[in-house]
Amino acid sequence: MVCEKCKEEMNWSIEGATQGWRCPVCGWNIITTYIDEIGAYVNSIWQIVKRKIIYR
Repeated sequence: MVCEKCKEEMNWSIEGATQGWRCPVCGWNIITTYIDEIGAYVNSIWQIVKRKIIYR
């Protein structure tokens, strides 16, 4: 991926719950967050809901 600001090649980076593309030259970035614990919690709730639907 190329930086929109300075046109240099960007690096993929992951730091804790933050991940995304960062430019090593000017610092411009495209960042998102991912929190694994929230995904695991939502998945566990979905499993409970599915069981309740199946066994009704």
